[in-house]
Amino acid sequence: EDAFEGVTEPSITVIFSRGAPNTTQLSKWDIASSVPSSTGDTSDNRIDVLQAVLQRMANLSAFGPSCFGDPGVHTGNCSKELIVTERYGNCVPIREGRDIRPFYALEPRLFLRLDIKKEEGKYFRIGPLERYKKCPIILRQTALRPMAAMHRHPTYFRNSVLACYGMESIPNGSMVAILNSDLLGWLHLRNRRDAQQRAFPQVKIGHLSHLPKPPIDDLQASVSVQGWLDKLRAVLEGVEKE
Repeated sequence: EDAFEGVTEPSITVIFSRGAPNTTQLSKWDIASSVPSSTGDTSDNRIDVLQAVLQRMANLSAFGPSCFGDPGVHTGNCSKELIVTERYGNCVPIREGRDIRPFYALEPRLFLRLDIKKEEGKYFRIGPLERYKKCPIILRQTALRPMAAMHRHPTYFRNSVLACYGMESIPNGSMVAILNSDLLGWLHLRNRRDAQQRAFPQVKIGHLSHLPKPPIDDLQASVSVQGWLDKLRAVLEGVEKE
């Protein structure tokens, strides 16, 4: 990121050389291995199963853009002034991406100064507190895959945190479990190659919006699924109260 003077965005230098393919590097991009498994399944069978799963996911409706948002505090060129490690004066707690764990949000470690005024040459974005409080679920933005938690003890959060506004037909606790699921994580990594970059992998609003949402009609019709969702919601609500 600091390799080129004046370049502030993450960058990459690619050097091409003539030679035989590097199978070790190529294997990192494989989604389904061509090596027969120890169970005796052929690679063709496993690829068929993989394609069936992908097709089923593709047939589902997506969450859509209204389910997610990016209201986080943008510190602009005033980060050192706005974000402090000790609370004093007109300061309020603020979370950042590293405070988000799967299923759990840590208490804020930093504080946001609300007494900094915009002057010529300064730019930043801070929304009203209610904008952050109405987000029941928060996600880490710098991550390999979706990483969601209930927005316990809601407060301000930086733009390294994304907001999920939930869905009317799915309990918020269950939505957290769905976003953290291995299935959506795998689907995200498969469809978003940029998520696999070692430096600053990012989960973006567009990525989340295009993920398949659960078939709501089938969920509502299933007593067993509803029972599971109710138990999960009770567990997560218990964690939220701690």
